[in-house]
Amino acid sequence: MVVQRGVGGPLVGQALGKHLFLCLVTAGVLANADPVSGPILLADINPHGLDGMVMELAVAQGHLFFGATQTGGIQMHKYHPDSGLKRVSHQLVKGTESINMHVCEFDGKVYFQSEVTPPYGSGPYGIELTKLDLQYGNAELAHSFVSGPVGSKPAFMTVFQSRLFLSAMGSEAQGRELWSLSNRMSATLEHEFSSTSGLGGDPKYLTVFINKLYMQADSHDAEVGVELYSYLDGRGVELVADINPGAASSNCSHMAVANNLLYMSANGGNGAGQELWAYDGTDPPSMVVVIV
Repeated sequence: MVVQRGVGGPLVGQALGKHLFLCLVTAGVLANADPVSGPILLADINPHGLDGMVMELAVAQGHLFFGATQTGGIQMHKYHPDSGLKRVSHQLVKGTESINMHVCEFDGKVYFQSEVTPPYGSGPYGIELTKLDLQYGNAELAHSFVSGPVGSKPAFMTVFQSRLFLSAMGSEAQGRELWSLSNRMSATLEHEFSSTSGLGGDPKYLTVFINKLYMQADSHDAEVGVELYSYLDGRGVELVADINPGAASSNCSHMAVANNLLYMSANGGNGAGQELWAYDGTDPPSMVVVIV
């Protein structure tokens, strides 16, 4: 669940049981949005008026996981209403940003994007797919798509058909494309949106809906702009709809499933701008009319 407001309001919301947790932009703290009394401060992670940079909240293994800073840069934390707050990583490189962690639970483990400190004599890795060892409180490299310090910058990790799908760079020349990983961390390039060097499809907002994986992507060769695509094993990637007709882009984004519909932000090229759209899996996506 994503909640967005103006400056000073909640940036991200995530439900865990009966609780709705928020990170507050101005305070950088973790809060619980009580339906009666409103937000309640749970943890001032970086006290004395400093910003905790609490962002990218995700529920995994019955806990709330998120990146935040106390001292020395961003580290991974977990929270539960019963057990409280605990820092669960200690050696993420200072370049890690909590807003881009893309936390995801897969095969009983917690994965996210970060740069970890390599063991003596190895690396550097760059920003790659990281796995959290909850028993020992360490983060370790799970898979490197690109050798060397460049990093593949994996993002939008989503579990689909027993695999971990994500957007990543296989090389600087390839650009960002759609990849999948097995539970043994064997990588497969699922689709290459562009054959032009350096122009990947940059798939984003990966979301599972009615047994397909949906995403925003730019298939440069198709000349339809940034539009809505789907992936299905055996059929590959297909254009779902050219929401903003022609070469213009709808920039469909921030997808969420509710009431058997796939909701998204999109620009239909109808003069309304970026608005709320819905897709039922069969009929073309349509703009949602809100009666005020």
